[in-house]
Amino acid sequence: YLVDYGTADKITILNRTLDHAMDLADCYQVNAGSLDALDQYLQEADIVITATSSSAPFILAKQFEDRKPRLVIDLSVPSNVHKDVDACDWVQVVRVDELSRITDETLNTRAAEIPKARSIISQHLESFREWSERRRHAPMLNALKTTLFQLQQHPHIRVQLGNSNT
Repeated sequence: YLVDYGTADKITILNRTLDHAMDLADCYQVNAGSLDALDQYLQEADIVITATSSSAPFILAKQFEDRKPRLVIDLSVPSNVHKDVDACDWVQVVRVDELSRITDETLNTRAAEIPKARSIISQHLESFREWSERRRHAPMLNALKTTLFQLQQHPHIRVQLGNSNT
């Protein structure tokens, strides 16, 4: 999604082995780097997304001492971002369990709107039914109108519409 957003030149994939990072980066045509240079890349980053199988956090508060505002999205279980990062007011950390909670809240909010949407649909459906019922006889009335017009135009039939004394 980030590549599709047009930011490929600003994305860097890090891995423990540079070759593996380069293979993955080539697939998406983004930059690659080694996890050994994590501190340097964190200094340059505005947004950090971590998704590793590491059993221990490796992103620490001391890596954000420059007080540069950042968004850190941690998709790892267990978390790759140490709890001490939460104390850095300039770093917003969003963990996968929070994303799940946000998704659940969003779905609940949407679900709460369903009765309102159904009510709106019902109102419009009723209006459509009324309109459709009024239009039910329209083809017959149009045919009658056409026939009367044809009779009026016929040279052997004298039809006078409206009030007449004849």
